[in-house]
Amino acid sequence: MGAAGDGERDVRPAGLWAGAPQPRRGRVLVADDEPVTVDLVAFILRQVGYEVVGVTTCFQALAVALEPPMPDVILLDAMMPFLSGLDVCGRLRALPATADVPIGIFSSADEVDVRWRAAGADGFLGKPFAIDAVPRFVADVRGARERRLAAARGDVSDHPDPAVAEGRIRAPRIE
Repeated sequence: MGAAGDGERDVRPAGLWAGAPQPRRGRVLVADDEPVTVDLVAFILRQVGYEVVGVTTCFQALAVALEPPMPDVILLDAMMPFLSGLDVCGRLRALPATADVPIGIFSSADEVDVRWRAAGADGFLGKPFAIDAVPRFVADVRGARERRLAAARGDVSDHPDPAVAEGRIRAPRIE
């Protein structure tokens, strides 16, 4: 895509790409049985500084999640052949190496939006999604996992309720 002044129209959403190279934000594994979705999500995340590994099967997702360098965030399509993204999420949560890696689920299936939490995921994004929702989703998934881990350690210093953050009352346990 050329510059705005050379005859080509810049159709990128305002605010998503600033034009300057973005600092590396981490490694994201994207798994979806639709290659076009993998390519789109990978393109969006690379534009804002993420390193992305895209795969199209649940088996590839499990393999890549466990090989160095391990991903900082994992995004799984809920509905993939053989093992669903929800199943992959559960298996990754059961392994010590990936138990604490932030995992997000995305899907166009309505019933998934209530099952992702039970699978151990840290967030859900419905399809179709807006382009600028993808980087926010990654940040939200990371933040949700960090808050859960901090709460499990008893660290509530960044809790949104000042009374909890200051230690005047206890935060509810997250199971």
